[in-house]
Amino acid sequence: MNSTTEQVTLEDYSEYTKHQRAALAELAHHEYQKGNYERAEQLSMELWRQDPDNTGCLLLLSSIHFQCRRLDKSAHFSKLAIKANPVLAEAYSNLGNVYKERGQLQLALESYRHAVQLKPDFIDGYVNLAAALVAAADLEGAVQAYVTALHFNQDLYYVRSDLGNLLKALGRMEEAKVQSNKHMERSLCGAGCDDVMIHEPDVEGGRGRCGILMMASMKTACEALGLSSARMIYSAHRWESQVPV
Repeated sequence: MNSTTEQVTLEDYSEYTKHQRAALAELAHHEYQKGNYERAEQLSMELWRQDPDNTGCLLLLSSIHFQCRRLDKSAHFSKLAIKANPVLAEAYSNLGNVYKERGQLQLALESYRHAVQLKPDFIDGYVNLAAALVAAADLEGAVQAYVTALHFNQDLYYVRSDLGNLLKALGRMEEAKVQSNKHMERSLCGAGCDDVMIHEPDVEGGRGRCGILMMASMKTACEALGLSSARMIYSAHRWESQVPV
């Protein structure tokens, strides 16, 4: 009887800590969304101490440090996320953003390409890859990356806008006009602007849906073409099915 009572108590305690971690993660994400990076970091570090292999927490810490221009720490937490889950595409993409910020374009390209190999429908991986290809003067490669992203979601305004600007830079005005017309058609149909996509995270235990995709300013060739900057990812989806882990 005592053994049974003790078992119930332990189970109740385990369930309670799960809820507490989930609440802590939600609060950390909320502070991040508001731009309160110091507070978000404090909460995330507390969560990390409780759950060191929580990849959602590691992605969030990577994104916080990137936004604060602490690139070494951002790379560190991306690598920890990769160590915890070697097939987590979002972590490779975040690491690629650090490499690109440092001017290490070859490493950035390798990271982005690996990310989209792991997750072929990873739209923001293709967007980051395209921006790096522009910086590397491979404009045709960048066009293909944007086209691939649109293959998975036709209604992304920022991708279609970037592709149109790039086609203009290449002198392919008719193709650019087609992209502009498609954007107009979809906007009139109520597709709306998807520049910032927000989905409520469910990151307890490292599991969650697609999270907010934050943008950071970077002085690259992309600015001259009017293209989007790096897209940091602080939550991911389908982690359960990706766990080797």
